[in-house]
Amino acid sequence: MDKVILCSKEDPASLNIRERLIESFGFREDSSSMFGNPVYRRGDIRIITVNRPSIYADDEVSSIDAGLIVVASKHVSEAGVKAVLSHPVGNWGEKAEFGGRPSSLATTSARAIFSAVSKLRRLVEEAGLAGWDVGMEATHHGPYSEKPLLFVELGSSPAEWNNPKMGEIVAEACLAACAAEHVNAPEIAVGFGGGHYTPRFTPLVLQERVAFGHIAPKYHFPLSSKMIREAFEKTVEKPRLAYVDWKGINSEQRQKLLEELSEIGVDYVRL
Repeated sequence: MDKVILCSKEDPASLNIRERLIESFGFREDSSSMFGNPVYRRGDIRIITVNRPSIYADDEVSSIDAGLIVVASKHVSEAGVKAVLSHPVGNWGEKAEFGGRPSSLATTSARAIFSAVSKLRRLVEEAGLAGWDVGMEATHHGPYSEKPLLFVELGSSPAEWNNPKMGEIVAEACLAACAAEHVNAPEIAVGFGGGHYTPRFTPLVLQERVAFGHIAPKYHFPLSSKMIREAFEKTVEKPRLAYVDWKGINSEQRQKLLEELSEIGVDYVRL
C-alpha cells in the first residue's frame, strides 16, 4: 500500500520540505489531485498537500488511503532551540485544543519514528551541524488517524523553517520513515513518565536500542486504564514492553500504572 508524506500550505517548514522532496528526491507531479492541490509521486510514496494546519486535518487524513502517513511539519519552541524531531500523535486528556479527538490516540508506528530519528541523527552528524538538537517529543496534538501516522518536524523559528539544507535533511528523514518496514528495529516499547522532550527515552532511540511508539509524559498522569491500554493498541507493532521513567511519575500514580501493566500482561523496564 502507498505511503503518504502529508504537507500543509499553512506551514512554511512543510512547504520547504515538500520543495526539497520534489527538487532532490525524484518526485514528479501525478495525474491526480487531492484537496485542490497536485499530488506528487515517487514509486509507492505520494506527497499530498492540505490547505489547513495538519494538526486539524482529521477529515483529510480519514479520506487518504495509505499504509503510513508521515506529516512534514514545523516545530515551535518558546526557547527558540534549533531542533529536528519526530513524535506520535494523540490526546491523553479530555481536551483536544490542538486537533484530534479527546482522550484518543492516533495509530502510530514505532519503527517509523525510530527510522526518522535515526536518520535525522546521522544526517546532522554527517553535516557537522553544531547547535542542532535531534530527538523526540511525547504524544500530543492532532490529527486523529486510524492509519499509522507520525510527525517529522523542523524547528523552531522562521529562519529554520525556511532553511533549504535543513528542509532537505527532514525530507530525507520522512523518506526513511516511509521505508521503516525494511528496517530491523530494536525492541519496541511504549514510554511512560518524564518530560515532554522524553529525556530518558530519546537517548535509547539515539543509541538505536529501543523504538518507541506512544509516550505519555508525567503531566498527563494519572492515566485512565483506557488510555494505558490504547497506548499499546494504537502502536501498530503491538509492543508488550513498557519503559517507565521512575522518577518522572509520583509513587502513587506509578503504582497504579504498574498494576495496569500487570493486568494487561505487559512487562516493564525501570529507568
